[in-house]
Amino acid sequence: MESTFVAALLLQIALFLPLNIVLSTLETIKLGVHNTQNPEKEQTFEIAERITHLDPYIDLMLLKLDRVVKYEDHIRPICILLGPEQELLNSTNDLTITGWGQISNENATQRPWILQTAELKRIHWDDCGRPHGYICAEAAYQFACQGDSGGPLAAYVKHNQETVNAQVGVLHGGLTDRCDSFSQYVDVVNFTNWIVDMIRLNKKI
Repeated sequence: MESTFVAALLLQIALFLPLNIVLSTLETIKLGVHNTQNPEKEQTFEIAERITHLDPYIDLMLLKLDRVVKYEDHIRPICILLGPEQELLNSTNDLTITGWGQISNENATQRPWILQTAELKRIHWDDCGRPHGYICAEAAYQFACQGDSGGPLAAYVKHNQETVNAQVGVLHGGLTDRCDSFSQYVDVVNFTNWIVDMIRLNKKI
């Protein structure tokens, strides 16, 4: 299976900037990064084209890469469910955030050298001051933190009698200085039509 498109909403950007601003300045991205001290399996791609969402408050962007991405054990796509199966995501409360963000409240510049994950629980958007269209999630001792922005919120769901890792949201904000509260995510289900339309317009489906 191959693709020349990467959804920027899957990227892990360890910077204190909105996703669209960060990606507008990048010329390359790396795939297959899991351990920064063991980069042998990393692959670097040039960004050939950027497709931004028209709403400047929505931090979503599609990237067209300079060549085909060949999926391997260490480079795998995350699923974006379409159609009725999206209801599985709306009813899933067990979520996982992945990122390269801050890991110490005592040292705000400390970053991990191994990709981090945290298991979160969905909470109602009314409880975190966000309108419908956003997802809020938290856990007792695990939190998203500064530098995780743009990272994927995912869930394991059944698809065609298989368990797949599906994209639920994109980390948007709500991070406190000590990273000890809920985090807020753009709900990907609300933008799957846009993602599909943009790829079709670029003749990649």
